[in-house]
Amino acid sequence: MRILGMSQPKYIPPLNNALAIQTGSELVGELLIFIIAVSLLLLEFSRQARNEALKNSQHQAEKIATPFSKVLKTFAQNNSIFKKYICAPAGQIIHWIETRSKMHMLRLPQPKRVPKLSEDMAISMGANLLSEVFTMGLGLLLIYIESSRKAKKDKVKNDLHRENQEKLRIEIETLNNLLDWQKKQIYIIHSLLLFAFQSFKSQNLSCSLNID
Repeated sequence: MRILGMSQPKYIPPLNNALAIQTGSELVGELLIFIIAVSLLLLEFSRQARNEALKNSQHQAEKIATPFSKVLKTFAQNNSIFKKYICAPAGQIIHWIETRSKMHMLRLPQPKRVPKLSEDMAISMGANLLSEVFTMGLGLLLIYIESSRKAKKDKVKNDLHRENQEKLRIEIETLNNLLDWQKKQIYIIHSLLLFAFQSFKSQNLSCSLNID
């Protein structure tokens, strides 16, 4: 009303239950679609921002993904339980999410009902999804193995560094002890020389007095 330049009403009549439920459902649906779209965008950005190690791991895992997807398709066609409860539903779900997200990003009206895929297409999309999940898991496993190997290597390096530091500390301590011992020996020798010099000086003085 304010945008249209009209006066504000003192009382806004509430919607009836049917309209309120419909409006609330549309709002919740739009919110869910927006959250899914943002999540997909974040996943895409995070995928593009992966480091070189992840790319190498994915490259190695993708070599297994394609034949693994074919194996899943074949297994789904031969196993009704896997096809009915895992592979086909996964394909239908990813199809529903992709359709809703694309319609929302293109600012097109949302269809009331997303048409389901055929059984073959659902199995294909489900197998691709499962193979991608497997690929991602394998990539993460390879990253974990590489990180563990690097951490172990760093630990060995740190242990060697600490061992060298300990050896150096022991050598320095040994040198300090040797230096202290040498100082004591020098002090003893100096004391003996001083005593001998004083004795020699006293004897010379006594001899001089006797001669006189």
